[in-house]
Amino acid sequence: LNSELRCIWSDLYKRYNSFCEANGDQPLRKHSLLEAFAARGLKILLSHGKRFMRGIAIKTEDPSVL
Repeated sequence: LNSELRCIWSDLYKRYNSFCEANGDQPLRKHSLLEAFAARGLKILLSHGKRFMRGIAIKTEDPSVL
């Protein structure tokens, strides 16, 4: 976990759902996933009308992008 990282919550949840579908798993509901992240020390921030997850980022193909 890195407190300087963040990602948009809706983007993270979409990626999580895609990952679950690709692996034949049943995804958690948004609230349950949020509770699981909170138990690991991650927090939701609200900024400019969007929810962000602080402490985590979505991996990209471009290594220069955090």
